[in-house]
Amino acid sequence: MKQPLFIGNTKIDEKRISFIETVVARLARRSKKTATVVMSPIPISGCMIGGDVRGEVLGYMFCLDGVVDRVSILLSFKPKNTVNVEVRIADETSERIAVFNLERKSESYNLAESVKDGERVIVSVTPRDPEEKLTEVWVAFTWTPLVNDAKVMKYLFDDVEKAAIEWKSEVIKDAMHSNRKR
Repeated sequence: MKQPLFIGNTKIDEKRISFIETVVARLARRSKKTATVVMSPIPISGCMIGGDVRGEVLGYMFCLDGVVDRVSILLSFKPKNTVNVEVRIADETSERIAVFNLERKSESYNLAESVKDGERVIVSVTPRDPEEKLTEVWVAFTWTPLVNDAKVMKYLFDDVEKAAIEWKSEVIKDAMHSNRKR
C-alpha cells in the first residue's frame, strides 16, 4: 500500500518545500538518462549469373509495411551502352515504376518508396544495345519496416546499464582466459 508523502492539511513550511525540491531534482536527473536504439534497414539481395542476363533479375514480396531506401546494381563489366534498370512495386490493384540508366559497372540509387504488406518489388535490367550480353547482375536494396510493426521491448535504463556491465565483465573474463592458453 502506498504511503502518502504528506499528511493531509499539513502546513507548507521550509522542510516540506525542501523535500519537494529534492524529489523534483532526483526525478529531473533520472529523466535525462535515455537509451537510443538504432533500427537498421534490412538488406535484401540476389544475383543472376548465366549466358545472357536480361529482364527480371530480382523479385521480393514484403510481409510488413515499410520503406525501400536504396537500390544498388552491380554488373560483371562496365557496359558499352546504357543499361535500363526498372524497379517496379506492385500489388493486385496498382503499380509504381522507377527507371534508372546505368552507365557504370555499379550504381546506387535513392528510392525512398513506401511499400505495404503484400506488395512486391521486381527489378529488371535491359541493355539498350540488343547485342550486348550481361553475364552477371547483382541487385541489392535496403528495406526498413515501419516502427509500428516492430517489436517493442521496454527496459529500465538501470537494466540496460546492468546488462552492459555484465557483458563487459564477460568479455574481459574471456580475454583473460584466452591469454592464459597462449
